[in-house]
Amino acid sequence: MYKLPIFMRGLSILLLFLLSCEALGQDTYLEKAETFLYTQQDSAYFFLSLAEEEEILTKNPIALLEVYTYYNATSIQHGNLPVLQKTIEKQTALLSTLGTDINTLSEGLYYKIYYWFDMGRYHYILSDYEKAIPFFYSILNDIENNPEPSVEEEYAYFLTASNSYLATMFRNQMKYEVAEEFYEENLRLHQKYGHEAEDLYDTKNLIASLKSARGDFTTSNKLARESIAYYLKTDPDYHDTSFLSTAALLINNYLKMKQPDSAQIYLDQALPYAANRKRFTSDYLYLQAKLAILRGKDAMAFTMYSDALHTLQSENRNGDEQAGILKELGDLFARQNDLQKAANHYAAALELFRPAKKNISAESRPGAKNLITIFPILNAYNQLLVRTNKSEAYTKALSNGLASIDYLDQLRKTVYTDNDKQVLVNNVLPILENSIEACFQLAEKTKNNSYLETAFTFFEQSKSPILLDAISRNNANQFSGIPDSLLQQERILKVTIAALEKDIQLGEVHENSALFIQKRAYEKFISQLETAYPSYYNLKYKTNTVTLKQFRQRIPSGSMVLSYFYGTTDIYVLAITEKTREFRKIAFTQPDVQNLLSYQDLLGNPRSDLTQLNIMSNKLYQKLLAPFMQNIAVDKVLIIPDGLLRMIPFEALNTSQDQASYLIETTACSYANSATLWQQLQTEPGNGQKVLAFAPNFEVTDGDGLNDFLPLPNNVQEVERIGAFFQGDFFYNENASMHTFKKLSKDHSIIHLATHAVANDDTPEYSFLAFTPNETDDYLLYVNDIYALDLAADLVTLSACETGVGTLKKGEGAISLARAFFYSGAKSLVYTLWNINDASATYIMSAFYEKLTKGLSKDMALRDAKLAFLKENRETALVHPYYWSGFIIQGNTLPLIKKTYTLFYWFGPALLILLLWIFRKKLFKLAQ
Repeated sequence: MYKLPIFMRGLSILLLFLLSCEALGQDTYLEKAETFLYTQQDSAYFFLSLAEEEEILTKNPIALLEVYTYYNATSIQHGNLPVLQKTIEKQTALLSTLGTDINTLSEGLYYKIYYWFDMGRYHYILSDYEKAIPFFYSILNDIENNPEPSVEEEYAYFLTASNSYLATMFRNQMKYEVAEEFYEENLRLHQKYGHEAEDLYDTKNLIASLKSARGDFTTSNKLARESIAYYLKTDPDYHDTSFLSTAALLINNYLKMKQPDSAQIYLDQALPYAANRKRFTSDYLYLQAKLAILRGKDAMAFTMYSDALHTLQSENRNGDEQAGILKELGDLFARQNDLQKAANHYAAALELFRPAKKNISAESRPGAKNLITIFPILNAYNQLLVRTNKSEAYTKALSNGLASIDYLDQLRKTVYTDNDKQVLVNNVLPILENSIEACFQLAEKTKNNSYLETAFTFFEQSKSPILLDAISRNNANQFSGIPDSLLQQERILKVTIAALEKDIQLGEVHENSALFIQKRAYEKFISQLETAYPSYYNLKYKTNTVTLKQFRQRIPSGSMVLSYFYGTTDIYVLAITEKTREFRKIAFTQPDVQNLLSYQDLLGNPRSDLTQLNIMSNKLYQKLLAPFMQNIAVDKVLIIPDGLLRMIPFEALNTSQDQASYLIETTACSYANSATLWQQLQTEPGNGQKVLAFAPNFEVTDGDGLNDFLPLPNNVQEVERIGAFFQGDFFYNENASMHTFKKLSKDHSIIHLATHAVANDDTPEYSFLAFTPNETDDYLLYVNDIYALDLAADLVTLSACETGVGTLKKGEGAISLARAFFYSGAKSLVYTLWNINDASATYIMSAFYEKLTKGLSKDMALRDAKLAFLKENRETALVHPYYWSGFIIQGNTLPLIKKTYTLFYWFGPALLILLLWIFRKKLFKLAQ
């Protein structure tokens, strides 16, 4: 047996009702079969077999397809997969015989679409989404592209039913954003064609369920309560499936919100109806058990969980629900410190996700299919294993951690949007944390360095996987041999989508249908690229993170890499040089966290007390850096931060307990999102670097006064000074437009923007860089606009406020303007961590570019520029780290100009004149 998704049963019944109303030549056998369809499958099959024999004799293909459609509806209603498979084979053979003639027959389109619908549902039931999805897309395409205007309205219920199945499959693949777009499209269609109120509420419930899966319980409850009120007002018995499913959703939401009284209200409303509907027995036993746990009644919960599991097992159905209940039972035993029984239940839950043995049929073993549910099980199991403090348990925890990475790789290939990828990352990170703890304990116990290698793998998997996907995609575009015309087509689609999203975000457009169509077109285009260009697919989804051995080979002499994992109560650190490696765990208590947060606040305030700041700074240095640097002399440190550590400049940490002595005075610091990303960005820049620089004018307004900015008195001077060191294109004041930037950005290897920026923590997509205000053209470059750029820049400098600030996402870091430039192809970035001072920025940036022309690496050039500023202002208030440490560099730090090239850059013209003078006589004779 299997279980259709919530609210999907109603769609199936509705379509069958429409079929009975539309059917041509409906006979007595079909009428009798229909009376038994929902109650007695044997009787329904008996009359359908008679109808089939009759239509075979009459050789009426449409009537025969109609019979097969009734067969399929009966099989789906009763979960009879063997009959469903056999009937579909007959349909396939008949349609193959008819070929294109089906399009000429009356009702031919109808039965062709219904065949695709049944094929899609059949593969959906088997959890073979790869085969199911194309059938539903065929329905959408055939209806939407039909030249008859009335076809869409006539077949609107096929559209909405197909959208619902697609959305459910996308949800199960953790494509939450895409799923919601399909549900929202259904709401539009229901309203457009005046469908029944029930259709609207059922679709709202699907959205509510999706919101719940994404943790948005407030919106989920609001939608679900509206539906419950409608069902109670009309007839709960008539809406039994929708009513009970919605009530279950509300109960579960309130349980997750730790509100047992609210959960009890809806449980009391639903139980009388659930008691008479067997298919809801296990669902409501599960919910009652969760409520009992919340109220401290573990014994009652154990009984209810056991009964729910027995119900599912006796009916041999729903492996996903069985796995979930086994996990809950394991949690109960873990709370009672019966660790062995807990481990047995977790192991049994995981076993359901493994393929059945060859001698066990799929029908006799309903395995778990939904990989979303495996991560909480792996996490609970790993927490238990670490608790045992035994070597064999730690080894098993490592195995679970590696398994979670494999499952993550399977899912990430099917997930489109960054928000959905973040949901995946949030599920995996707790598993990785316990796996890292297991690595640390095993390394301590055994002194075996192989555990450092494994820990490095877990570190890398936890670091910016979404950004890594984006850079892998850029590499795939560049190196997979895709024609420029197709790449241009992709860019057009991306720009169009970015523009529509921005219009919707800003409230300029309220209709999402155009965006829905463009996103589906983009997904179809990318799918075709992946099929037509296997090298593009392989490069795009290449998930191999760099190994510790490979990474150490790239670490320059005199450099150290410090990679951090910011855990729940501890910070794990890997310190790596070309010759050494060290693995430590640092206790980071709540006072340490508060010290870090206070230090960050004081750094961004030029009026904060410098003595207090330096005391806090030294405490952090002693915790985070001193243990690794006391006995090793290094000139450079590459920091791979995590969590809150991403928001501080390590070079500003005070290394002395007695005076102000900053790390920058001995060591250059640079940053990377991960070792894998750092290594991918290590490509040599070309010679003859060309700058694109902008210094907008903010003494004008946009006409409505809504986007006024304070003037930047030094930004023109800043850009002019850069022009003294590098050639390129420089735009000032009214010429510094966003249109010009978008047009030229892809053709320059150095980009410098001396402007205003606004970081939006609540909605990162609203963060923007400002160009010169213009009454007619856009001048705010939003994050989505940056994502749509196609850059090949060796260096992007964002000389503006808070360009590295944004909402911190677990494992991913700040969703900032700076990150968006990496996303679009930049190899290295200089950005800011707070509101910078305009005058000090001009000084530091001028010195930075001057040092670059001398062949210094980017990190050393930025360090020397800051040291020059410190030296000049040592006796003034400008010594405060606020003025000089806000700029940091991330990514590729290789020199922009090779030293040999630098010498020629400065002395080449003089050398040429000297050679001409020496050989002037020979040249004169040759000229004669």
